[in-house]
Amino acid sequence: MTTTPRPADRDEILFAFNQSCPVPSAADIIEWCERYPELAKDIRHLAAINRELAANENREAPPVSDTMLARGFSRVLNMLFEADNASAAAPTIQSFQDATDKRGLTVPKLASMLDIDRTVVAALFKGRMLAPVRKRFVDAVTLALQIPEHLFHQLHQAALASPKLGYAKSSGAPTMEPQSYEAIVQASPMPEERKRYWLEED
Repeated sequence: MTTTPRPADRDEILFAFNQSCPVPSAADIIEWCERYPELAKDIRHLAAINRELAANENREAPPVSDTMLARGFSRVLNMLFEADNASAAAPTIQSFQDATDKRGLTVPKLASMLDIDRTVVAALFKGRMLAPVRKRFVDAVTLALQIPEHLFHQLHQAALASPKLGYAKSSGAPTMEPQSYEAIVQASPMPEERKRYWLEED
């Protein structure tokens, strides 16, 4: 049985994660969340902040003193605390669109973050991707949107229950043909290497 770390332990673990993975990959985040499941939410929050900062950084950062680093880390912990307290008052997420709006993302931006073609993400959001979905994709989306896995599946079912129409064809009305995750990935214009990555099982 896992126990909730003391505040000092929590800070040390998050600091260690921050030092080891300054720009964490999805694999880094999954590894640390599995190692410290009781701190998974904090690790994901910290990872999201670090990835966002890295994405907005256009030049190499100047050297930072230990004092400034400690102050910055303290600010990150305060942000995590505020985010945890604000979550109770946050509006309920009813759709994938709500989740992306909450993170300030769009389908193209999310697809770019995941390094996957936007047609795959759009198919999920528009209720045109049948279950089951490969765990690698589920993990990547939940990490990017900062939502738990059970909420991903709830939103997926909601999208399937109210699918949005596809683009109209010149010969007729818009079409709506749900397909399997595998078929959607295979039909995307991604290189074969990326298709294989998204079709592999972890």
